[in-house]
Amino acid sequence: MKNISLYRCYEADNRISMEIYADGVLSGLKQQGVNIKEFIPTSRLEYWHKNAVVMRYLRYFHYPQLVKKNKVDNTATNDLLIHHVSDHGYAHLYPYLGQGKKCLSVHDIIPYLTYIGEIKADQEGETFDFKKPRLNLYSLKFIKLYDQIITISQSTADDLSKYLGIDSNKIAIVPPVIDEKFHQVEQQRVNQFSEKYNLDRSFKWLMVSGREYYKNHRTSLNVLKALLNKTDIKIKLIKTGRPCSEFNSLVRELDLLDHVEQLYFEDVSELPLLYNVVDCLLFPSLYEGFGMPVAEALACGTPVVMSNQASLPEVGNEFAIQHDCFDIDGMVQSVVKVLNDQEFISRQKESALKWSEKFHAPSIGKALCNVYDNIP
Repeated sequence: MKNISLYRCYEADNRISMEIYADGVLSGLKQQGVNIKEFIPTSRLEYWHKNAVVMRYLRYFHYPQLVKKNKVDNTATNDLLIHHVSDHGYAHLYPYLGQGKKCLSVHDIIPYLTYIGEIKADQEGETFDFKKPRLNLYSLKFIKLYDQIITISQSTADDLSKYLGIDSNKIAIVPPVIDEKFHQVEQQRVNQFSEKYNLDRSFKWLMVSGREYYKNHRTSLNVLKALLNKTDIKIKLIKTGRPCSEFNSLVRELDLLDHVEQLYFEDVSELPLLYNVVDCLLFPSLYEGFGMPVAEALACGTPVVMSNQASLPEVGNEFAIQHDCFDIDGMVQSVVKVLNDQEFISRQKESALKWSEKFHAPSIGKALCNVYDNIP
């Protein structure tokens, strides 16, 4: 019998995404009958989560001490004990983990890649002005010490080998769980959701997500502006995720205030309904470790127009339309296609729904158990 000690640690800005990932791991493993003990370090200081100094103290000093204090060692039996840290941002917990095999989930190394200039800010090849991520680099140096690394895409696995020198034999690829609540829903629920959030169904709706710089919102908004200028389509764009001052500035700069709405769900249970309302997910991201919105949209039968960067071709497969991340004209043409070509939409939808089943918890749980069984 395998015994898993799952360490769930989160930063304020990525708490939701990391909780979703860890919940998926937990769900998949429970369905395989694995014994799991969760450890979630907490502190009253999290009330001041917007204070960067406080959060750095918690992440790099307080949480490691809590892990050390609550250390779990091998059981009295000969059962296998595996310590699984669910977020590579906490790879520095390694020295504080108990006896047993040590496993780490690595989602991406975006801060490092941005710092070394591998992620471009525009079509001319300009890079972002990004300070050296010293604490992030401190965590990354512990990755090599783990017995097993799990990445969520081949793209991230390749990055670990290429940029950090991680032995590819120590890396296994297991995608995240896409919750089964992401599916097509009946029209009545779609209508109720639209009314609740005043989403006028006489418009076609594009969806963008996130607030991070690499989401490439300038391109998304330029696509929207071109659609408004070059077509007769009644169209609006809706952004999900936390409010973002940079996004708001771009909307004002491009004079799109009347054509953009924003929704932020503290409870992500309503997100599948939004995917069922919108007509297209627009996702010209500069870089993704996986690209959850793409998989979630496809699971709901929502057409996707996206960039061809990093992991996205793996996730979108042949079911999403791909372009260079700065190809505004190409994306405009593709959005027009998915808004008007019903035969194309139906064909893509049927295939994507079947394909998305491989991301459900039972399949991912089996894959994780197979990885655990083969840790050297």
